[in-house]
Amino acid sequence: MSAIRWSSSPRPDTGVTNATLGLWLFLAAEVMFFGSLLSSLVLLRLGNGELWAAEGFAPGVLSSVWKAAVLVASSLTLHLAVRRMSDGRRAVLPLVSTVLLGGVFVGARVGELVALAAVGLLPRSGVATAMFYTVSGLHLGQLLVVLVLLVAFSFGRRARDLGDGARRLRFIAAVWHFFVAVWLVFTTLFLLS
Repeated sequence: MSAIRWSSSPRPDTGVTNATLGLWLFLAAEVMFFGSLLSSLVLLRLGNGELWAAEGFAPGVLSSVWKAAVLVASSLTLHLAVRRMSDGRRAVLPLVSTVLLGGVFVGARVGELVALAAVGLLPRSGVATAMFYTVSGLHLGQLLVVLVLLVAFSFGRRARDLGDGARRLRFIAAVWHFFVAVWLVFTTLFLLS
């Protein structure tokens, strides 16, 4: 058995680079992870309708919509940054905009969780709050990791390397876009319940 050597060129047997394959495997694992959490949310909601409603917990529609809008805007600015770098142009403003919008979202989410805890709505309060804290907390944690990667990329040497930097930014952007989509699905499912 021989080890697979690191290479940034596409492999002849798969046609993709090792990094691309790793990214798709990571995203597949995340789809299964969040898919199971969101499926649990739906099943718990359907199986505990009266219990769910008795808790009286429901995130605000307006609050959820503006946070979703901030995340979608951050996704658009990140897409613009990837396009600019792929075209051989600098992408400082779109990257900084993405980081700021991501920071606004993270701050709003942390503020929301703190406000819920302050009024006594904790994970132990019931099924709905437990699922809300579980899914949103895990999503927030992983989004924060990607935000830190984005900050490190934005202010690092790779942001100035338009060739390899664009490829690396595309990987970060794919994960960011995935977490934006997870938030939109989660918010929609929770608001519909």
